[in-house]
Amino acid sequence: MKNFWAIAVGINQYQHFQPLGYAQHDASMVHHFLVEEVGIPADHCILLTEVSPTINPHAVYPSGTTIRQAIAQLCQQRIQPGDIVWVFFSGYGVCMQGQDYLMPIDGDPKQPATTAIAIDSLMTALRSAPSKNIILALDINRSQSVTEGQRVGVQIADLAERYGISTILSCQHDQFSHETLALRHGFFTAVLLEGLRYEKCVTLDALIQYLEQRLPELAEHHWRPHQKPLAILSVDQRYELILPKEAALMGVPVRPAPSLPPLGDAYDTKNGWNEPSAPSSTTAPILSSSSSATVPTPPSPSSASASTSNDSFWRQLLGWGSFVVVALLAGVVLVNRDALVGPTDSSGVSGSPSEELVTGSGDGATDSDAPTLETVNQAMLDEAIASLLMTRAASPVNQATDFRRAINLAQRIPPGEPFYDQAQEFTQRWSRVIYDFALARAAQGNYRAAIATSQLVPIDQAEIQEIIVGNLAEWQQGAANQDLLDQAKALTRSQQASSYNEAIGIARRIPEGQPLYGQAQTLIGQWGQDIFTVSRARASQGNLSAAIEAARLVPSGTPAYDEAQAAIAQWQQQL
Repeated sequence: MKNFWAIAVGINQYQHFQPLGYAQHDASMVHHFLVEEVGIPADHCILLTEVSPTINPHAVYPSGTTIRQAIAQLCQQRIQPGDIVWVFFSGYGVCMQGQDYLMPIDGDPKQPATTAIAIDSLMTALRSAPSKNIILALDINRSQSVTEGQRVGVQIADLAERYGISTILSCQHDQFSHETLALRHGFFTAVLLEGLRYEKCVTLDALIQYLEQRLPELAEHHWRPHQKPLAILSVDQRYELILPKEAALMGVPVRPAPSLPPLGDAYDTKNGWNEPSAPSSTTAPILSSSSSATVPTPPSPSSASASTSNDSFWRQLLGWGSFVVVALLAGVVLVNRDALVGPTDSSGVSGSPSEELVTGSGDGATDSDAPTLETVNQAMLDEAIASLLMTRAASPVNQATDFRRAINLAQRIPPGEPFYDQAQEFTQRWSRVIYDFALARAAQGNYRAAIATSQLVPIDQAEIQEIIVGNLAEWQQGAANQDLLDQAKALTRSQQASSYNEAIGIARRIPEGQPLYGQAQTLIGQWGQDIFTVSRARASQGNLSAAIEAARLVPSGTPAYDEAQAAIAQWQQQL
């Protein structure tokens, strides 16, 4: 009988990277799904996250040593021929000299060969397992490690195809994997669980089709750049069951969706708006327990290629044209709002909205000729939405200020009036997007921009404001440390050893554990090397005393220190 096994790794609080938001939660929910809903025995599923054992007694600390041991033990001692194995990872990945690495919690991006999980060694371990039914799902955050010619995922795809290991990457090589407060998940993991839990994707072929359809939709639904998974499937495994037969036959237990904040779904088309260029399933809440959608069967290339481009062109043309018309009409309606809703009486006391709306113009117009308050407010909300869409027409990615501008437009609808609730839903949804922008900028080390972006979130968004307050102290410390590094950089002067020494003294004010500590240490090492370069230049000019004096400034613990000490000893002998 086939057994099912799983390893789920998810890391938020890295020692040498900016924290992630939901990688830990991603792994925990994958583990929970496989154990509690699918029914795989708990001792067959290993969860590696930094969560406290008091919170989750199954969790194991995800150090490099622990992850390697877990993989080796599973592949060498527990798996039997024919067993199904899931390996899930959510966290940072780096590429150095063409080699891809998954980063454990203690992984050092400057020394991945000795501190990280090399993809080559991981694939070799998985290939050596007695079973070939292995699924490797990688939700890799590429952060700022992606440089030209150093894209994480290229080697992974190559080795997966070479070794015949079915592998799913959360995005293409030239894309980024995103996460959002609205879902408390990375987009990839949210769709992965949705497909397994509610769409009955019990084969790899069905799961990949669903991921390829749903993931780009969800990214667009949350106003994110395009994200499409990359799958390398073993031919023999494409139609094999990836969940236990009992779960596949009966369907995974359908449970109510987790208590997540609403996505702020678009209001019905009968009220005048629907999400642009996205199927109706896009506007359904993620993990909706009522979903009965099935994975679509892709059309054959011969029948699809000719019609797709034409249909897409006309849909886009009609869609964007309608948005421009909506925006223009909204502007006309809003400019003339006071006149449209009717005059007040001569006493200066305004009647109720309904009284104003039925007031005739005195020239025989009927009640149906006057725009209703509902029409006016719908136009205001349409204008807010259209403002984002027209911005995206010029650029594929909206900025945080675009969402705040749309919020300002939507908030003109007063409480108690038609479309107020819908405007508040969009305000909440767009506020979450702004917060995600702030979080991303903090992860890039741009703390000043993170603080400035967070200030765009309306003050009345209490839930998001509470989260921002929780991050603000760290961001403010990061901004202060950035000021220190900027000050240190400004002091350095080429060929002046003392200037580098002064810069090192300032950079050392950033203690371990604070934001930008890693960057400070990198600069200290670089400036130490610059000092040693100055000392060698002086030695080559015959000024050994000055060379020794400069070399003594190279700080201990830096790459140049040992070499500088050896040079000092040699130069002293020559005096």
